[in-house]
Amino acid sequence: MLSQWQRPLQCFIAILSTLLVGTLIANISNFSHTQVIKHLSLSELIIFLTQIAALVLLYLLAREIKEALPNNGKTSSFIRGILPATAALLILILGQDVIMDILAPYLSSKGERIVIFLFWLAILVSGVWFIWSSYIHGPQLVAGILALAHHFEQWGKQVTLCPACGAHVKDDMTFCGYCGAQLPKGSISNSTKSSGQPAIERRFDNPE
Repeated sequence: MLSQWQRPLQCFIAILSTLLVGTLIANISNFSHTQVIKHLSLSELIIFLTQIAALVLLYLLAREIKEALPNNGKTSSFIRGILPATAALLILILGQDVIMDILAPYLSSKGERIVIFLFWLAILVSGVWFIWSSYIHGPQLVAGILALAHHFEQWGKQVTLCPACGAHVKDDMTFCGYCGAQLPKGSISNSTKSSGQPAIERRFDNPE
């Protein structure tokens, strides 16, 4: 179970390490005063490369998570279905600021508008892809929610109660750990609690 999440965890650790190391190197004082090209210092170039590397690793992380999730026709399948569109949308939104920060000093106002328009178009397409993926895989999410609700419903029916105080007890207990009352064999199921008779009344009905 844990082995299938090894590669996603490796990608996540790589993202954190990349951001940490890149930020530390970019903050070296000499780098901020060293110009690579006009309007671009060495520190700014390092930050740009760090952010690009983190976005690439984010894509790899999304791919590894998709591979790790089971295709069970429920919630996991829903996440698998929308993960590519989600990753693309997130990378484009974050990448727009990264690209514009590095290109802005070299673009004319017209060129800047063109780049912004291209990013807007790509983000729009990714947004439509995300909505469509959510619609296509929606029944899988509904199936997962219904399965979870059924699980909790069955769990509630399996809970056993002390006949004296109404506390939750284990089936193999002989005495209640809360009030000390002797428990009948098999205890009492949750259906007894819902019968309408309060726990305090059952205490008087059962002198034990």
